[in-house]
Formats: sequence, structure tokens, C-alpha cells
Amino acid sequence: MKAAGLIALALWPSLALAAMAVPARDAALVWLSQVDAGRYAQSWSQAGTLFRTAMASQDWSQRIGAVRLSMGGVASRTFISEEGTTSLPGAPDGDYDIITYRTAFANKKAALETVILSREGAVWRVDGYFVR
Repeated sequence: MKAAGLIALALWPSLALAAMAVPARDAALVWLSQVDAGRYAQSWSQAGTLFRTAMASQDWSQRIGAVRLSMGGVASRTFISEEGTTSLPGAPDGDYDIITYRTAFANKKAALETVILSREGAVWRVDGYFVR
């Protein structure tokens, strides 16, 4: 019985990290659905502090609108990877999650989307979005 308890304690950090990752992935998909639907101002207002500080809502809407218009609608999005980290270049130390998707758009069949989230209190917020 003691051995089972020790195994459970040894696994606890891994289980806790796995449990934290699910809400980050969910938050990324909710945020991406706003962008996919063209609700750029809403995606900006739901983004993290770093994101909103780096770019005004109108600038975000213009930039992402132009990019998404050229690529067309999302045909498919497939999860590739997720990586947790406590530091990113040019950002303060914190809890970050980097999620990558393989995405097919109507006019760009093979793209990679990277969504960077940070934990603000108990909530994961998007602080970076890149398509290549």
C-alpha cells in the first residue's frame, strides 16, 4: 500500500501539469474560433495583457483581417504539439503554453499556426499568434 502511495506522489507533478494543459488548449481553440469567425475586436479584448499592450485593437483587426482574407476560411485544424515554459524572449517570466496546429485554409493548404498563451490568475489568455 505504501508503494502505491509513493507512486501516486511521484506522478502528482506530471498529472498536475497535464491537467493545466487542457484548459490552455481549450482557451486557444475558443480564441481561434473568434478569429476564424472574423470577430477580431472580440479576440483582441479576450487576449492577454501582453498582447493588448503590444497592439491596439484597430491595428490587430486590420492586420489579422488582411492575413485571414488572403488565406480564406479554415478547412481543417489539427493539433500538433504543446509545450509549457516559464520564459519567452522579451516577456516576463510566467506560465506560458505554446500550442501548434497544422491548419488548412481555403487559399493556403499547408500552414502552421502557433498560439502562445499565458496564465493570468486562473485563466489562460492568448499573448501571441503566428501563422506561417
